[in-house]
Amino acid sequence: MLRLARLEMDRLAPDFQRKSVGLPAFLLGGAALSGVASLFQQVLVAAARRMHQKPPNASATKTPATTSNSTRLCAAATSTC
Repeated sequence: MLRLARLEMDRLAPDFQRKSVGLPAFLLGGAALSGVASLFQQVLVAAARRMHQKPPNASATKTPATTSNSTRLCAAATSTC
């Protein structure tokens, strides 16, 4: 049984001796992809916030002073008051 293990080790040894960058390249690629995805998400969130932001002149459009609070609440609650 030990003889078979030794033969198997002799067969696999050349694979372990050569320099392989497969795992580190995989890890670096995953980290880079994560960073790019995070940056893309931040750009999308910023764009969405800008789209939903009130325009600068939105405060100028107020309801007329002649309507009372109860009238505005009634109009908001139902269509007939």
